[in-house]
Amino acid sequence: MNKLRLFFLSRRSWTLPYLIFSIIFVIVPLLLIVVYAFTDDAGRMTLENFRKFLAHPEAVNTFIYSIGIAILTTIGCIVLGYPAAWILSRSNSSYSRTLILLFILLYRLSDEYKAPMAFVFYKDMGFSNAEIAYVSKIYGMLATIAGGLLGGIYIKRSGLPKALMLFGVLQGVTNLVYIGQAYAGDNVYTLSLTICMDNLAAGMGTTALVAYMASLCNVAYSATQYALLSSLMSLPRDIFASTSGILADHVSWPLFFLIASLMVLPGLFLLAYMIKKKVLS
Repeated sequence: MNKLRLFFLSRRSWTLPYLIFSIIFVIVPLLLIVVYAFTDDAGRMTLENFRKFLAHPEAVNTFIYSIGIAILTTIGCIVLGYPAAWILSRSNSSYSRTLILLFILLYRLSDEYKAPMAFVFYKDMGFSNAEIAYVSKIYGMLATIAGGLLGGIYIKRSGLPKALMLFGVLQGVTNLVYIGQAYAGDNVYTLSLTICMDNLAAGMGTTALVAYMASLCNVAYSATQYALLSSLMSLPRDIFASTSGILADHVSWPLFFLIASLMVLPGLFLLAYMIKKKVLS
């Protein structure tokens, strides 16, 4: 009995955390659904209400679907939990782990913030869909590939910390080129230059960040760990960048791209601090 008690309460055992997780995210929600099924509009719990609940196929299907989602979520957290924990355990302190996650989150914030408004900007400047597609899909793609290749060469020669710093600066600087495009207006040549410079820097920055994330991964769990880190990298685009349209509605295009360029600074300051403290080397 004592051994069983120690097994469930041991700090090293994963049983207790998963038991708590199951109670919070599986058992409690299911109990709430059952309670809701028993309760009528007056707040009374009767067996007749539950019979009525079972009489509605849609309600029963929803209940079964909820059970399935809860079970899959629990299994997913168990499967992903160890690889994610291994990433965080690579550094010596929780402070260093926090810095690493913040850096991955902030490094490409400048590019990710302006990205949703790029097409709107092109249309506002008077470019046709054909012009935008031709320049961005051909010249832009070639520039991104070139940026990735040049980034890889520079990382090999100068090391990852220097590459991350240089490419981060370039990401902010190339966003300023959009200010020139805003004043140039409907000029396909300046559009080509703007997109090529932006994509070249983006290719370099992405290559460096991917290389850094790969260095954090364990070979045995590299696919899962990289998927988790790349999801974190895209978080600014999926959440924070959703406010870029609001900002664009209230300021001019030059000011918008200036603000987007300045968003590179938190990531660069954090990178400099991490290099100084040897969190990143």
